[in-house]
Amino acid sequence: MAYSQNNFLIIRFENFYEGELEFNEQFPVTTKENKGLHGYGLKSLRYTVQKYGGEVSVEAKNQWFVLKMLIPHAKDVR
Repeated sequence: MAYSQNNFLIIRFENFYEGELEFNEQFPVTTKENKGLHGYGLKSLRYTVQKYGGEVSVEAKNQWFVLKMLIPHAKDVR
């Protein structure tokens, strides 16, 4: 879901998961077998959103993974 409110773009993703998620800092640790090759997507997403003055939050509750991004609208771009 994506929508605009109070000069911000708000993007929210939800996904069901089974089992337990382990968190390191604010992001879940990959559940993939080869951990050295996975787990960069959310970090890259956070870097990009913060680059434009936004924030990212992740929550796991009742078997639902929720990712929220809050990005300020760009000023008048020409």
